[in-house]
Amino acid sequence: WIVSAGGTSAYNRNVARAGSIAGAAVGAASGKVTGKLLK
Repeated sequence: WIVSAGGTSAYNRNVARAGSIAGAAVGAASGKVTGKLLK
């Protein structure tokens, strides 16, 4: 149970980190597109 919970928390941490990286990439890409449209 303890090992399972520890593995789950580590897994969730990795997923959150990957999600934030993907979110930053999407935000940067959409920011570039928006900047081109506004110019």
